[in-house]
Amino acid sequence: MNFCSFVVRRVFFKSVPITALTQRKKPVTTSLQELLDQKNKLERQISELQNSKRGEAIATIKALMAGQGLTVADLSATASSTRRAVKTTGKKVAAKYRDPQTGATWTGRGLKPKWMAEAIANGKQVTDFAI
Repeated sequence: MNFCSFVVRRVFFKSVPITALTQRKKPVTTSLQELLDQKNKLERQISELQNSKRGEAIATIKALMAGQGLTVADLSATASSTRRAVKTTGKKVAAKYRDPQTGATWTGRGLKPKWMAEAIANGKQVTDFAI
């Protein structure tokens, strides 16, 4: 109780003695066994409520599936067909071209390496370096 409500009570409800407003309630003493019993009872109630809610949800899902003519196989087939393609970003690609002098390789992607650009400028063909 804050001070304002204390003053209001004291002024408007003079029948309440000051000592009754300032005294706190004594804590209820309970044994450890009583608390454990309460805990077990609450856990059972929670479990029962979860099971009943789960049963209701399953019944609702079954009714929806029956209304649409769906089976469990339809659900798994739909899920597998909607999967996205696997990204190939960052995966290594096999080399397609090799420099016979240095052994350097090129996959054929991106800019041509200097060794290949120089060889092509000197009259060689790209196919001369194919692996």
